[in-house]
Amino acid sequence: MKTAQDTPGTSATKTKFLFGEFLVSKGLLSRRELIEVLNEQRRHGGRLGEALLRLKMLKDEDVTCALAEYLSMDYIHFDDVAKIDMNIARILPESIAKRFCLVAIGEIDNKVIVAMADPLNVIAIDTITLKIKRQIKVVISSPREIHQAIEVIYHGSDVEEQHLRDLVELEISTEDSQEDLFEDATETDISGEVAATKAPVIRFVDLLLSQAIKSRASDIHIEPQEHSMIIRMRIDGVLRD
Repeated sequence: MKTAQDTPGTSATKTKFLFGEFLVSKGLLSRRELIEVLNEQRRHGGRLGEALLRLKMLKDEDVTCALAEYLSMDYIHFDDVAKIDMNIARILPESIAKRFCLVAIGEIDNKVIVAMADPLNVIAIDTITLKIKRQIKVVISSPREIHQAIEVIYHGSDVEEQHLRDLVELEISTEDSQEDLFEDATETDISGEVAATKAPVIRFVDLLLSQAIKSRASDIHIEPQEHSMIIRMRIDGVLRD
């Protein structure tokens, strides 16, 4: 793989129009469509790929794949997010990942592999290099796939969140159903019942802490309600539900 710094596509000679010509040569755009998208780009700014997406001429995966070929860079698909090295991924703050639409996904040859939607964004490259203080190797991925990866990396899986909700409901149900029994039980019986009902609580706390660690939360706020509870985590200084 090549980094953005040593890829021919990052030189000043590779203009936006040349990428447009490349798309025409690949049969992805007609000459008339290229003129239309260039006019859109002049009116609203941004990169050629962004103009293509605004006009819905190509899907983001098609634009990304073409850009990868144009720049002779690797295109990474996130078919299996389990392959992402979470320890490496979380060295970048979520705010930077979202701001520049990128994620760190692993390492090779002592370089951090960073998947970017826009590998020509030198400000993004400089920012993450200064932040992690390591060399990086840039690869390309589509904005849609990167956004999905960001959710998994910084907020955990939907399965874990559902487990938390299920355990909260189970605990509330257990408390309601056992309330009368506890009132009539002997002290010895109460101890036994309490021990028997601790398993859901322990699992709930374990999952809650696991979710907080994965999300890189600095603190957890639990607000008991009459028949439920609200859980919030502070991530990157922002309190989130």
